[in-house]
Amino acid sequence: MEKNTGNINPVWYYKLIFSAFFLFYFSNSSISQDVAQENYEEFKTYFTEINNDTLHIFPSMITDFSKCKIIPGSLIFQENELFTEDTVFAISCFSMDSANNYIAYNLAISRESKIGTYLIVFSVSENKFIYDVLTSYYQKMESTAEITRNTWILDSNNDKNLDIAVIEDIIDYEYPISGSENISGTIFRLYAYENGRFVNTDWPTNLLTKFELLK
Repeated sequence: MEKNTGNINPVWYYKLIFSAFFLFYFSNSSISQDVAQENYEEFKTYFTEINNDTLHIFPSMITDFSKCKIIPGSLIFQENELFTEDTVFAISCFSMDSANNYIAYNLAISRESKIGTYLIVFSVSENKFIYDVLTSYYQKMESTAEITRNTWILDSNNDKNLDIAVIEDIIDYEYPISGSENISGTIFRLYAYENGRFVNTDWPTNLLTKFELLK
């Protein structure tokens, strides 16, 4: 379930077509769920493991990509999909659950001067990737609108497993007119860990307070 604030109507997302195009690039590339063991063993060597109970992922979190290793896209992405044409940077990896069965890999995707960050989750017991989400990006169209996505990785319900909380801020620069309302506002999405999967669920009322403490 999404919880929205502001005067947002999905019908008017045509104003953000530039962002939709960006999202198409970054969300239309599918991860091969079943990964050859040798590919996964190589893939994980690119990442630095961190101990993480809270993590803020934001568009400018990486300013010097020369410090990040470049991952061959064909290691985990289907060869006929878009990611094989992009530059994929490894950022970090960490466990999402108390049993250390679900390992999250934080990476950045660069294409045509656009950069977005992605989180992909690998199940050790199933030997496959089970979840992926676009975690951060920033886009601006002069005099029209801008959109920013941030993500927090944290335990939202105190079950000792990490959840994925996404906030998307939209600033619409145009005055509302008949047939085209102003869509400025914020969209909240929470993907909670539940029985080995991440489920779109209600946004707890105290979650923003946690975010304020993390800043």
